Amino acid sequence: MENVKGPFLRDKNNTKKIMLNLVLALLPICIFAIYKNGIIPYIKGKDDILEVFRILIFLIVGPVTTYVTEYVYYKLFMKDKKDYFINSYSYIPGLFLSLLLPVNTPIIYLIIGSILSIIIGKMLFGGFGENIFNPALIGYLLIMTMYSSNFSYLNKYEIDTISSATPLTNLNLVDMVSYDTVVKPFGSLFDFFIGFIPGSIGEVSALLCLLGFIYLVIKKSIKWRIPVLYISTVFIITGIIGLNNNLGIWYPLFQILSGGLFFGAIFMATDPVTSPTTRNGQIIFGISLGILTVILRYLTSASEGVSIAILTMNMFVFIVEKLSVKFKNKYIYLIPLVVVMLLLAFSIKVNTNKVETDPNYEILSKEVRGGTAKYIVTEKGNNGKIKASIEIKDNKIIKMEILEHSEASMYLEKVLNLNLDDCLRVGTYVNTHGVRGDIKVYPHTDDITRFSELDYVYMKTGKDIFKCDIKTVKYHKNMAILGFKGIDNINDIEKYKGADLFVTRDQAVPLDEGEYFICDVLGAKVVTDNDEELGLIKDVLQTGANDVYVVTGTDGKEILLPVIPDSVLDINTDDKIVKVHVM
Repeated sequence: MENVKGPFLRDKNNTKKIMLNLVLALLPICIFAIYKNGIIPYIKGKDDILEVFRILIFLIVGPVTTYVTEYVYYKLFMKDKKDYFINSYSYIPGLFLSLLLPVNTPIIYLIIGSILSIIIGKMLFGGFGENIFNPALIGYLLIMTMYSSNFSYLNKYEIDTISSATPLTNLNLVDMVSYDTVVKPFGSLFDFFIGFIPGSIGEVSALLCLLGFIYLVIKKSIKWRIPVLYISTVFIITGIIGLNNNLGIWYPLFQILSGGLFFGAIFMATDPVTSPTTRNGQIIFGISLGILTVILRYLTSASEGVSIAILTMNMFVFIVEKLSVKFKNKYIYLIPLVVVMLLLAFSIKVNTNKVETDPNYEILSKEVRGGTAKYIVTEKGNNGKIKASIEIKDNKIIKMEILEHSEASMYLEKVLNLNLDDCLRVGTYVNTHGVRGDIKVYPHTDDITRFSELDYVYMKTGKDIFKCDIKTVKYHKNMAILGFKGIDNINDIEKYKGADLFVTRDQAVPLDEGEYFICDVLGAKVVTDNDEELGLIKDVLQTGANDVYVVTGTDGKEILLPVIPDSVLDINTDDKIVKVHVM
């Protein structure tokens, strides 16, 4: 030991001992990661022995990559700091990143994340001791932002036994929150505590994290206040939420045992470089992390919340330290924190009511990958069950595909939808014709007989779109009489009276030079031959002698422009610009 200025003593080997103890605390977690994600799938016959070695290699590649990256950076840009690399502990961020990533992360992404974590999260700030963010979390956030859709949290055994990516992802997808819908799909809370649930490679075992925490506290290598207050804050807030929503003690236990909270609180939030050193600072930091994690889990789409909460609070460490010095031994700063905790706890509601389900609708399977839930469902149709695949992300349907059906074409397009921006309106269904389901169509086309050349049309009624296979075509006066396959009764078609009929561009009649479709000029900008903008074309009136453009002027007033050579000089349908001469 050596005396330094001030009333403190400094141990030259203190940092080295802390890092050694940290690695020893992580060693059981690494062994469990290999056992859970490699050995168990191998024993269950779901994977080969190579997967065991892949997990081991994964845990080695991260530290090696960050070590090599920092060494190269040191040699290129930090030659003047001779002893820097010896005491930079460059392998630590890579080890943490390996444990933070999902089990099926391609190794190339781990390498990219490790390089980014060292360069962006550490070296650009000046190296070890100068960074304000946890480097491993920087690498994790960047990789998950860029490539999360390519990852799966399920090992080969879990894929066959569990239907959701992680417990917190499942929580956001269930219709009703209960022990049976939230916990049981993954076993019991004991499985959560031991770590037999889907999650990142090394963050799922609360038991091993807790043992590591006890070891690090005994060795005085960790700031115990931060993890204790962090986890306790989440437990208290979610416990009150659970009580207010008639949920049991299982609910706050589920919250603290999910989403890598124990791992983040014990190993990431206590990083000696990026966390407060004062007692009051650690109290403010720990409670704030808990509050922010609850906010992220309940009020945003970030279902886990831990990594973002820690990185956010890393930014405010200097402010927290200043506040802690200002308050010294006073605990008045706890008042606003407690108020925020209570406001959150009493304002957040969760759905515990049983949702009424459609007896004709059934979910056959569910798979979650990278935040996207894919459902295979069936719905009773007119001629049997319709089987479909539906993908949902952030509570929005992003893709829907019909897999099997026995429906007439009339009903199929009600499910599939169609982009009408690329379609042309060819007529309007104005009335029924007879009792066999035929309809009268007023044509919006110059050649009424063009319906004879069509195999099908699309009918739009409100929000619904139907694909209608044409069975018969007849003409009466200025109307086309259409019959559709699968429609043999007036009652099946009468309710859609007034609907417009569309065709796709590839069904359109060929245009001669100088011709265009009316829909192609709607919304076009009208400019004069002096480049003065008049407005936008709102409608086209067909008078018989010539068409008339109805233009909404830049001043909001309506302008009528006859479509004659002396008035309309050029029509550019590609750029949607019409040049005119105002007479």
